Amino acid sequence: MLVLIELSPNLETMILEHQHKIEADNEILSEELLDTPVDLSIPSLKQVTIKPYTGTEDEANFVNILIRQGVVLEKIVLVPGQVEENRRVVLKPLPPVVLQRKDFQSWKCTLSSATPPVDN
Repeated sequence: MLVLIELSPNLETMILEHQHKIEADNEILSEELLDTPVDLSIPSLKQVTIKPYTGTEDEANFVNILIRQGVVLEKIVLVPGQVEENRRVVLKPLPPVVLQRKDFQSWKCTLSSATPPVDN
């Protein structure tokens, strides 16, 4: 994913949408690898939508990377989802969480007034 972002320096809006949870039961990242700083240049990225956002540690880490590295990033939209027993990811009937940049160092978190359609 990071390589794709780096190869798209003029990208302004990114929508990340997935339907199935990918599990890597046998893959464990070492603490050293997890603590390695990410050098990511996203000079024009203004908005990111993650649909669905299930609240995994990897998703939270990705949002933190976006917040730290996104110089012009204005908005992150997290559309709530959940993983079903068959590993299918579905949207929850809840409003999206919207993170908006207030200034260079702070963000405001609100709930969107729009409720996403529920997957069947």
